[in-house]
Amino acid sequence: MIGQPSKGGILGVVSGQDYRDGRAALREQNAVLEEELAEREAELQRREHELAERNAELLAKDAELAELRARVPPPTPAGDGKRRCTACERVNDAHYKFCLGCGADLSSAPLAPEQSDAVAAAHEPPQRFLAIALAVVALMAGVIAALAMRP
Repeated sequence: MIGQPSKGGILGVVSGQDYRDGRAALREQNAVLEEELAEREAELQRREHELAERNAELLAKDAELAELRARVPPPTPAGDGKRRCTACERVNDAHYKFCLGCGADLSSAPLAPEQSDAVAAAHEPPQRFLAIALAVVALMAGVIAALAMRP
């Protein structure tokens, strides 16, 4: 190799044959690396072409989706089968003709928008809340009694 003493060389002097052998080995390595580089470049070009095709497909699908969205009317707020009384604001099932809270006619009442569970619970009769509150009080009384009986 270059810079290494040959078998018969003195003090790092490279003989002509060693130089030629080293140079031939480097050329072989270079040829292998050049071939590998060419293969990788071909693979890169193939992937770039594939990516461009997929991108074109996505753009076409985006255009198709935009066209479909343009043809569909915007969604209207859907009701959940309830009507809100215009007199007392109570939410009633849609099949009721009169409000359960005040007796007003519901035929002209608009459909109530969908509500979250918390909002729907706020419009429930107070008896349910009283029953829940009573259950909580009874539970707490039981806990306090159990703690009081502990030694």
